[in-house]
Amino acid sequence: MAKTLNHFAAMQKRDPSFIVKMQLDDQKRVKSLLWCHGSGRVNYALFGDVVTFDTTYRTNLYNLPFGLFVGVNNHFQSTIFGGVFLTEETIEAFQWTFQVFCDVMDNKHPRTILTDQCASMRAAIKTEFPNTRHRWCKWHVLRKAKNSLGKAYSKHSFFKRDLHILLDVVVSIETRWEALISTHHLKGNKYLIRAYENRAMWAKPYFADTFCAGMTSTQRSESANHLLKTYIPRSAPMHLFVSQYDRMITDREADEGREVHATIQKTRIFRVGVPVERHAARFYTRAMFERFSRELYKAMNFTAAHVGCEDTFLVTLMLEEGMVDWGYPSCTVRATAERSSFTCDCRMFEHSGMPCRHILKVLVQLNMKEIPAGLLVHRWGKAAKENVNVAHAQVKAVSNSEMACMHAVVYAAAMELVAMCNSSVNAAEIGIDFMNRAKQAICAVRTTGSVAPAPAVCGTNEGQEVDTTCVVAPPRVRSRGRPKESRLKSVIEVVKGKKRKRTERAEKKKVKLPVPSKRKSSRLAAMNTQVQATAARKCRLCGEEGHYRSTCHLNSTKGVVV
Repeated sequence: MAKTLNHFAAMQKRDPSFIVKMQLDDQKRVKSLLWCHGSGRVNYALFGDVVTFDTTYRTNLYNLPFGLFVGVNNHFQSTIFGGVFLTEETIEAFQWTFQVFCDVMDNKHPRTILTDQCASMRAAIKTEFPNTRHRWCKWHVLRKAKNSLGKAYSKHSFFKRDLHILLDVVVSIETRWEALISTHHLKGNKYLIRAYENRAMWAKPYFADTFCAGMTSTQRSESANHLLKTYIPRSAPMHLFVSQYDRMITDREADEGREVHATIQKTRIFRVGVPVERHAARFYTRAMFERFSRELYKAMNFTAAHVGCEDTFLVTLMLEEGMVDWGYPSCTVRATAERSSFTCDCRMFEHSGMPCRHILKVLVQLNMKEIPAGLLVHRWGKAAKENVNVAHAQVKAVSNSEMACMHAVVYAAAMELVAMCNSSVNAAEIGIDFMNRAKQAICAVRTTGSVAPAPAVCGTNEGQEVDTTCVVAPPRVRSRGRPKESRLKSVIEVVKGKKRKRTERAEKKKVKLPVPSKRKSSRLAAMNTQVQATAARKCRLCGEEGHYRSTCHLNSTKGVVV
């Protein structure tokens, strides 16, 4: 654990906004460990309105579940806010996690949080985030549908298609659910009964007015967990895990920097050429403009007409012969008197922050030159990170600039010293001696400076500082659920396992043996001929092959009884 704390101390020196919080048990063992980079705290202040939280296993030596707080930035990229190690997945452990995470993030609560169906997590969110809308991951709810429903939920079944249409369209789900179940003769199915009882936690119609940044599942957390496992070897020690996690965060920041560069440098391709499209190109980032452009292109398949008053429009899809639309063939769009804001029955803008195709059709028909201010969400724009009023963001920027300036000064002085040492042998010897003494002095400074990691790590058992010199590594724990090797597997997993084994056996058969060299091949040929000559025995009487002396027709004693 000392290596891990020293690494945390080095990370805090590079990033003054880096924070680590830990919880210890009675034996001074690490019970929970949470840390956040300065970049994660800045991103949470800007994009922390929607958060996904999920845990993954088998990534460290102690088999501790590791949780990631993940969001989405203005380039529609996954951004990691922080990570936490837990020794247990109880209500108290999740309460500590959410409370400390909120304290680290300047007491800002997310508007929406997406998790799996963990009951302990749900209870902790109710107490720690009372004003946050909790939502279950849609994928986690529907992943067991195949095992529970069988052929009714197959790839080409009508029930699967009708179910997803029902879940994606903002309508009253109660009446259509009963009709759907009775039509496909699935009344009494326990899986569907449980899903319907908890429909308010995962079905989209109940979250139509809740901003989710275009997310309906914890897929971003799952992707981040998968990315993390590519950096960290299985059963890695704690200090290696932390260092590789830091490397992953650095690479994610580099990806975001490349996207910022692409937003500035690359030109936009206009698919429709209307004024609102040009205004969107000036406001949105490159990735968000592409999403806007796709919606605007699809809006050209609709017609808009006034209904009743001048501020209400009926937007209808123009279907050609043979075309079928499973979404919204018609929607009602309402505008304010000043035409500064619009609402649609599909609720796409309220859910994702992007104007839907129905609203865009009305804007084009009204010949509006700019998108109204009520339809522009600042978090999706180019200027989302401009004028950031966050204290730890400014501290980190100053620190990085100082490090870059110091590196340039030292590099210039070293190159000047190398040039002076080339003048003579004595000068080279003096320069080498000087550099050796400088190395010793720098190593002494680094050794004395890395002894005190205490300021970087704080305990939150009672809100007091913790003596980190006596901190003990956490015990190895067993992950939640039945062990992977002994648990009962579903039919799909059994079939996949058999197919995998069959494929491996086929690949082994296809493996080609190495071709021997000419020298080896000649020796093998000689040995084969010798073996064949030995194996092909001849008759001693007639000299022919294929039989022995005892069975030869020339044998005079054959058939004689003595």
